[in-house]
Amino acid sequence: MQAGQKIHNYVLNSAFLLFIGLILYTRYCIYTGYNLKVIDSDQPFMWIGASDFLKGNFYEPR
Repeated sequence: MQAGQKIHNYVLNSAFLLFIGLILYTRYCIYTGYNLKVIDSDQPFMWIGASDFLKGNFYEPR
């Protein structure tokens, strides 16, 4: 490999890793800044109720 090709590969690999890092950082910020405020302690019960309702099982009053 030539020296110019090595530098080019290094720059592309660095840009790719930076891009992946940015994606992970934005997802972390969205999760901690928004999702944790919306999720409360009764969400598992709401999900199981919606799942039962989808199957046609009405175990709880609606």
